[in-house]
Amino acid sequence: MVDHLLLQCVFSREVWFRSLRRLGWSQLAPTPVDSLTVWWLRSRKKVVKVRRKAFDSLCFLISRSLWLERNSRVFRGASCLPGSLVVSISDSVLLWVSAGLVDRSALLGV
Repeated sequence: MVDHLLLQCVFSREVWFRSLRRLGWSQLAPTPVDSLTVWWLRSRKKVVKVRRKAFDSLCFLISRSLWLERNSRVFRGASCLPGSLVVSISDSVLLWVSAGLVDRSALLGV
């Protein structure tokens, strides 16, 4: 199930928590019983309006990264630890900021 793969499994929850914590959003980390849609809609309402686009972008990036990690495990037999995936996500966030796709001040709250 998509909710399990992207939000509920232990690996995914750790990636979400660590990624959100880096940006000061650890209180928004999903619980083991959340569904992706309900969690995302509820959480984004807790983010100040000027940072919602950045939050939405981060949610997309984390979900995509988790899906690609799942595919890597299933189809290539390769896997990484949650911390490595979080570093990769953080690097992508910096690239998105550098490219102007996400406003740095909205993402980092500065």
